[in-house]
Amino acid sequence: MAAPAGFVDNARRWGHPFLGPPEVRRETTFYGRSLDERLADGTRNLARYTIDSLSADGLPRVPFLVNAYRAVRAPLAWIPEALGMDLESAQGTRASFSYDRMLSAQEAHAFWGILGVLLLWPAMLYGIVRGRGLTRALAAAGALGFPLQAYTALYDPWHGRYFLVTAVFVAPIAGAMSEVASWRRYAAVAIVIGCFTAVSAVLFRSFTPLVGVRIAGVEHTSVLRMDRIRQMTREAWPLEPAIREFERLVPADAVVQVTIGPDRDEYLFFGERLGRTLHPRPAGSPVPASHWLLVEESVEPPAASDIRLGQGLWLRRPATDSATASGR
Repeated sequence: MAAPAGFVDNARRWGHPFLGPPEVRRETTFYGRSLDERLADGTRNLARYTIDSLSADGLPRVPFLVNAYRAVRAPLAWIPEALGMDLESAQGTRASFSYDRMLSAQEAHAFWGILGVLLLWPAMLYGIVRGRGLTRALAAAGALGFPLQAYTALYDPWHGRYFLVTAVFVAPIAGAMSEVASWRRYAAVAIVIGCFTAVSAVLFRSFTPLVGVRIAGVEHTSVLRMDRIRQMTREAWPLEPAIREFERLVPADAVVQVTIGPDRDEYLFFGERLGRTLHPRPAGSPVPASHWLLVEESVEPPAASDIRLGQGLWLRRPATDSATASGR
């Protein structure tokens, strides 16, 4: 069943069923590092992920909640610092770790949220310490996700979503505990708080709130009040003027040859009705006379007559277009 997922192709191409080319391994894992480095940095990462999991992600970033959150999390730095562990160093990381982790209501950055603190961690600890049989096995499986992530890959603050898999093992324990009389009232309160957080996360999602709000002097516009281009560039706002200029110049039914880098999204250029036809073009390849050309300067130098859109993007009119620009 796993073979069609690409593991066989990975093994044939890269010599490993799960990891890609060596440069990707070095960027994301401990590939090429000594055992001592792996153990030291993996232990730091274990502490980092544990601290990250103790969050209240989903709550709105209103000042009084942010201040309370910071005050409650401040003691989390005491134990690592007492042990001489510098978790905010770059050792063993792809991106920096911070004790002062901002509340997040965005799936790419959020961890377990408040239910992790109120339900999942208590259930996991209970299952390991006092559970038996299946309960202990589920708790151990959930806890195992932390060292597996910590010791196999560099720390990444966006890996919180990976721990949803561990929550699957722990959640049944929390559900069973809620049936115990002494635990029932606490579980009910925790679930109500969790539901409030879920509603808040939807209404005030980071970068894409459904309800506009002003927090700490910053206006967060509702995504429902944004036009199409602003919605698409809301997390890459410097690109917005370039996309608007492209929309202004290129007809909605044009055919466009596209020579851009792998990190640049092509869907931005199809147009409101998806009427444009985009053709990926290798750098230096000929361009049909009736086609427009979109070029990223880091991939191919622009010609003297190309139109500068911004953010490293340049536009070339069709050779048959009588309105060919004579300058930039």
